[in-house]
Amino acid sequence: MHISIDEQNLLCCEDSSLHTGKRYQQFFQGFSFQSENKHLFVSHKKTIKLLDLKDLWSGMGVFFCLKRDVLSEIPLSLAAVQLAAQIFDAWDEEEGKKYYFLPYFPTKEVEEKSQIFTQLKLNISLRKDTKGVLLETEEQEVELESIQEKLSFLFWLTLLWGKFEAKGAQLNAIKFHIPLFGQYLKIQEQLENILEDLQAEGIFLQSSSNNAGGKISYQITSNDYELLEIFAEWYKEIENFSQITKRELALQAVAQLKEFIGEGNFDNASEIVEVVNTSLVKVLIKS
Repeated sequence: MHISIDEQNLLCCEDSSLHTGKRYQQFFQGFSFQSENKHLFVSHKKTIKLLDLKDLWSGMGVFFCLKRDVLSEIPLSLAAVQLAAQIFDAWDEEEGKKYYFLPYFPTKEVEEKSQIFTQLKLNISLRKDTKGVLLETEEQEVELESIQEKLSFLFWLTLLWGKFEAKGAQLNAIKFHIPLFGQYLKIQEQLENILEDLQAEGIFLQSSSNNAGGKISYQITSNDYELLEIFAEWYKEIENFSQITKRELALQAVAQLKEFIGEGNFDNASEIVEVVNTSLVKVLIKS
């Protein structure tokens, strides 16, 4: 058998004899695609298997391979953070100027969040006002082009609207909910574009939304180990997350994968092992 990396960057063995005349829809941690049937390398219950795409079920992991180095030591983009802080804006008719606000934001959290922003040197402050919770920062008009800027944008939203899901020093995931309504519903499209761009770069986040009476609670979550390591570094002044077990689990699965390939009947085993050794490899779990 011949191993290849398909158009979705998944490690597989493709053979037209496996085709059934159907295309199968699959979902992996916010990553979805349709494809003809093929063999995929699967990590399940700490073992590696070669299974048909059509036969995969929830909890199975497939191997995503992208030709780039693992991200490390990315500095926080203050400009992107400040841009994220300005997504809710309105016009003050009395003062004749724009202001930034936080809809439905609990006033009891203003002091705690302000202290976090100060510790992280973000140059952003919150204050209570008759119009609600207002935000003050330097106005930004930067384009979100780099991975650094897009992750910095999402980091701010996690700080403000979300949480770091951890067990002691072990960071397992990030999650945030952001309220969207009226003219601000367009923010969802902006965020979806960011998630799509990051996915193309091999960074995976999941989104979902709940609509209640015209108000949408839009949620983004991620347990992508690269994102978690970067966010943990940016957040270390507040809390020290020294363990990212998702990376350790991925490394273990990759080691098992290389052993499985080496012991199998594959005509290009050594070539693929070299590709795996020089690529970003992640295990994406089927939803």
